[in-house]
Amino acid sequence: MSSRNSLASCNQSDCRQGCILGQGPSEGRLANGLTPGIGRPSEASRKLEVAGFSKLCVRRQEFAVINAVSFRRLDIQGLRAIAILMVVAFHAGLPIPGGFVGVDVFFVISGYVITGMLQREQASGSRIRLRRFFARRYKRLTPALALVVSVTMLLAIALLSPLGAQQVAAKTGIGAMLLAANVVIARTTGGYFDAPADLNPLLNTWSLSVEEQFYLVFPLILAVAWWASRRRYLAASPVLVVSTIAVISFVVTLATSGGGSMNSLPITFDWLPSEAVGFYGPVSRAWEFAVGAILVLLRTRDPRQSTATFSAVLGFAMIMGSMWLITELTPGPGARNLLPVLGTALLLYAGATTNPVSKALACRPLTSLGNVSYSWYLWHWPLIVFAVLLFPSYPWAAPIAAMISIAPAVLSFRFLEEPIRTAVLVGKKRWVLLITLTSGVSITFAALVLVLCSVGYGTATENAQRSMRLHAVDVAGCAPAEPYIEIPWSSCRWNESARGERIYLLGDSNAGHFSEAVISAGDRLGRPVTILAAPTCPFMDLRAYGPVEPDTCSGYVARAVDYLRTQPPSTIIIGSSSLPSMPLEIAGDDSSTEAWARASAQYISAVLQDTVEELQSAGHTVLLTQVAIQFANDPHVFDVYKCTVWTLNMDHCNQTMSRKFADQQQKLMIDAYSQAAQWTSAKLIDVRDELCPLEVCTTSLDGVFRYRDSTHISVDQSSWLAPLFENALKPETS
Repeated sequence: MSSRNSLASCNQSDCRQGCILGQGPSEGRLANGLTPGIGRPSEASRKLEVAGFSKLCVRRQEFAVINAVSFRRLDIQGLRAIAILMVVAFHAGLPIPGGFVGVDVFFVISGYVITGMLQREQASGSRIRLRRFFARRYKRLTPALALVVSVTMLLAIALLSPLGAQQVAAKTGIGAMLLAANVVIARTTGGYFDAPADLNPLLNTWSLSVEEQFYLVFPLILAVAWWASRRRYLAASPVLVVSTIAVISFVVTLATSGGGSMNSLPITFDWLPSEAVGFYGPVSRAWEFAVGAILVLLRTRDPRQSTATFSAVLGFAMIMGSMWLITELTPGPGARNLLPVLGTALLLYAGATTNPVSKALACRPLTSLGNVSYSWYLWHWPLIVFAVLLFPSYPWAAPIAAMISIAPAVLSFRFLEEPIRTAVLVGKKRWVLLITLTSGVSITFAALVLVLCSVGYGTATENAQRSMRLHAVDVAGCAPAEPYIEIPWSSCRWNESARGERIYLLGDSNAGHFSEAVISAGDRLGRPVTILAAPTCPFMDLRAYGPVEPDTCSGYVARAVDYLRTQPPSTIIIGSSSLPSMPLEIAGDDSSTEAWARASAQYISAVLQDTVEELQSAGHTVLLTQVAIQFANDPHVFDVYKCTVWTLNMDHCNQTMSRKFADQQQKLMIDAYSQAAQWTSAKLIDVRDELCPLEVCTTSLDGVFRYRDSTHISVDQSSWLAPLFENALKPETS
């Protein structure tokens, strides 16, 4: 008997026994909402009569059959459209600071819809068939995800850097197919708003893994709760269980985000990054799913027209407001996420009754977009990442890529998702084939990319990998950092068998990147070498300008100077690009940029002069290295991590900059070192002419990278400077 006939055959005697809505082709399509009253006609039943169903009646205990979302809610599809528009607009760089909360909207909808499906199955008198549930979820979600992961891996081979970005993308792809992308992203990429996230083309899969983890656990919890509810004294157990989950999850959310009154309860796991517990965490997100579930479990009847209208308007306003009240700087997910979550709940509650907002959400354009929202969510972010990499100087690259991504989303929905979702797969062979063609192929692609980027793609990649090698001073652990408790003089030595006068290379990391040059020069001259290069700590003694704390950079330099005063005469090379601590009133009453720069240069020169003269008075010969040319200022910022395989092989990764621009950007430090050398008669090693002998400076030479990042030269370039340092270290002959 068809669903139409079974419903039409309901009569008064059926009402006494109970008449349950059957499932059939009508499911999800006849009414915008379906929540009949108990034992009397309702708005939903009248809609059914208009559609050709004569009567509809249910027993009280079977009310949930219809209360569960039995018919497709077009307003929910429209709400999905709003959510995906929020997310895509945010990722495209449009001025919607909190568009990412569209994911919260999706989570609430998922909790509502999935709970409705499970409740309908449970109330029909049969047990929840978990195998069928998981099979339906797999058919619905995995094929499209597998396609996106596979295509992304193919594009990653050409468009992502083999120096880290490819590995991260491949690991994320494998994690996405194994329902663990959120954990992988937390461990490899870091925070959702951190800079590395912009290079992960599968960053958006974190929310899919959270949702799938919910699908794995929540049906089991509900099944147990419904089983327990058959006991009279546990009649409210499903609502109680889900509410308890929501409360616990929300407490964890507040604790991990540092928000509200729970910021005194930090939650840390040594083996798991904090992001995996907080922003990306299934536990801290469970309350959002639970809100949607509770709405289904508690609902008894449709709201009145006025109540529905008020709820819908308020809910929509809360979602819209959250896009500006929640930003990247908001600790989250946290208390403010109640806005989009409760706003979504209000819209879901109101949508079963006709109201202006729900009618607007049910319009054809929004529902059509809602139908492809899952596909668009999958495709938009990878295409945005690749577009920005290909066209970094074009601000419209991301918005255009976001719009173009609708095309593969529609095609995927039409020719992949829907055919597989509606296909009847009977027998293990068909399921094995489906799993092989989806999960198997995509995981294999990702694994191959992981292997390829580890092995390398040829000479260009090898050169790029060479540029990333650590300098000798870093490998040896001779780059001390705060707190500066001990200075490792004895362990940071090279050429110890040499008999000549010792050479010291001291300063910040911009002294350390000369370590290969100095070690090589010392070896040729038969002189031992000691190197200490503390990042962001210039070797300048500030004791004449005020008290210094012992464990700070200033204290470290002061103790180093005292130590050197007790050592036999040697040659000390000082270099840095970091600024020392300077008085706020250094420029006096003149607050202009020019006055500050001029006063700063004079101050640094004076501090350098004092330091050099103090060392000279102890019998040492002091050399100063001029600051190296840096590619750290727009529009000439160099980042080898962003160099793709394609740009490496096409030699497009070589950054260029005029020597005039470079000198202007570093004028303060150039003047400071030049003046200090002039005042103290210290020899100045000018590396700038070696790094940029022509009018245009470059980051690579003959296919070899001269820089390892925007401010430090590579190991190869440092080795090429050995003759320069060797000549500077030779004693002057009269």
